[in-house]
Amino acid sequence: MIDWRTCATSVVAVAILALGGCAPKVYGLSPTSLTPASTGVVEADVDDNGNRVLTLEVDHLPEPSELGEGLSTFVVWVRPGSGEQFRNQGGLVIDEDRQGTLEFKVPYDSMDVKVTAEADAAALEPGEHVLLEGSVEMDGS
Repeated sequence: MIDWRTCATSVVAVAILALGGCAPKVYGLSPTSLTPASTGVVEADVDDNGNRVLTLEVDHLPEPSELGEGLSTFVVWVRPGSGEQFRNQGGLVIDEDRQGTLEFKVPYDSMDVKVTAEADAAALEPGEHVLLEGSVEMDGS
C-alpha cells in the first residue's frame, strides 16, 4: 500500500530543493577610498534564454560633480575576463536619497563589475573615479 503522506512530503521536499537552486545570487561591491561610505550589491539571475540578468543596487553615492570637475553621471561597467576590456552597461541614476538601481543582461558567468563617475554616460572606457567594484562568479547556471 502506498503511503500518500510520505509520497507527498517527498515531492514537496524535492521541489523545495530544486527551487532553492533557482534563487538569485547576491554579490557585494566594495567601496573605494573615493567614497568609503558607499554600498552596492549585484543580484544575479538567469533568464529563460540563458542570459545573466544583473540588478545593481547602490546607496550613499554623492553627486558626481562632488567627485571632480566635469563629472555628471555614474556608469556601470562589466569585464568578462581579466584580459578583456570593460564594457559600458549604462548610466546609473541616483535619486534624492542617494540610491540607484540598474538592471542589465550579459552572457557571462564570471565578470568584474565597477561603478565610476564620468562626464558622459556613453563613455567608452572607465575613467579614474571608481566608486565601487567587485566580482560576480556564477556557476554556469
